[in-house]
Amino acid sequence: MPELFDFHHFPILETDRLRLRQMTRADLPALHAIFGDAETCRYFLDQNAEPYATIEQTEAQVYDWATRQFELQHGLRWGLTLKSNPAGDALLIGTAGYNYWNRAHRRGEIGYDLNRAYWQRGLMTEAIHGILRWGFAALNLHRIEADVTGGNVGSVRVLEKCGFKQDGCLRQRWYLNGQFYDHLLFGLLRADYEGMQS
Repeated sequence: MPELFDFHHFPILETDRLRLRQMTRADLPALHAIFGDAETCRYFLDQNAEPYATIEQTEAQVYDWATRQFELQHGLRWGLTLKSNPAGDALLIGTAGYNYWNRAHRRGEIGYDLNRAYWQRGLMTEAIHGILRWGFAALNLHRIEADVTGGNVGSVRVLEKCGFKQDGCLRQRWYLNGQFYDHLLFGLLRADYEGMQS
């Protein structure tokens, strides 16, 4: 079995256009630009589809959560930056990573979000490909999961481009503002991903 990632350092990943790195408190304004935007948050039902009103809320619910996940060795969330940006690593445009890692069952769950100004450029698909490659290698994952709120066509498209298959639908699982939403479950197996690469 390959040597597993030990959480002694935060890994830096690079794709053609992106650098994925650890988030810092300096990223809080950029994080709040994402999580304080109503259109970006409309499918974030775990926060009642409401944008965070203050940067302090974003800090507590996003930055502090991500920091804790890494410290507890439960998961890790990268900050996404554009290599071509003159500000370099200073401008965070999104986040992506493993919400949890179940070592016993060799399973992880990914999550991701992107500043609306950068939608529809293929950037998140590129980032997820990098995260998948890393997860299968460094975490020795057998299966990677993701869940999506019904109606979030953009998120579904990202997963499908990365090889995920819809495993199920929990029909009308969420109720918010007078409307029921489905909860879509997606999965990607190592063999399927490796087959895409050959």
